[in-house]
Amino acid sequence: MHEDLYTQRQDKANWALGLSLLSLLGFGLSAWLSCCFLSRDAAAVGAVLLMLPSIPLHWKGKKNKALYFYSFALNSIANGLTVAVYYLSFQIPLDIVSVFLGLLVPAVLLLCAYLFFGVLQKARSWTTLLLLLSNLALMVGAVVKWVKDGSPVYSVCFFGLIFSLIYIIIYSVSLYRQNRCVHRDLSMGSYGIFAIIGVVVIVILSEGEALDCVFEGIGELIPGRSKKPKAK
Repeated sequence: MHEDLYTQRQDKANWALGLSLLSLLGFGLSAWLSCCFLSRDAAAVGAVLLMLPSIPLHWKGKKNKALYFYSFALNSIANGLTVAVYYLSFQIPLDIVSVFLGLLVPAVLLLCAYLFFGVLQKARSWTTLLLLLSNLALMVGAVVKWVKDGSPVYSVCFFGLIFSLIYIIIYSVSLYRQNRCVHRDLSMGSYGIFAIIGVVVIVILSEGEALDCVFEGIGELIPGRSKKPKAK
């Protein structure tokens, strides 16, 4: 029984690693190809048109597990198109070398998560914390280098680290619970990635104004918040 459980976990871990790396690859290639052949508006519309049909596919995945793969794949490509909107808006050239260099760091983190959770079967508490803190620290470092140097390698790395952050959480939860389907969890995680990347791109394009509007809206909902006095 113990051996069967180990085999099941190993099988789920292999699927998790393979699909998450495939997601990174699909994201990088779609971002690069979009920058080469699409306009900003076409990339934005394409991202939405790909994400929308993925919703019913994910919903029907309860009856057919293979459909989770298609929703997962569509969202991975949509994420690439969303990021491409940023590069196309600011006319930043994105070459394939920068894409692969930028995705190396999140790929290595996913491999480490696979080794910890899938191969070594280590306890999730300290390993999850270590991996998440490493991921967050690398995200901060990528942003600093991105702002300082402006190289697309660091921006791609930052966006890729959003993938690894979500997938590390999924690894730590899904692989240790027999009743959880790792395909479903990865598909669900791809929506979270889409939401985070979408917010980041919108904030960048609006130069922070979108974020200010959100905070102002939240402040107005807080009871007892002092309002600015009207000018006489």
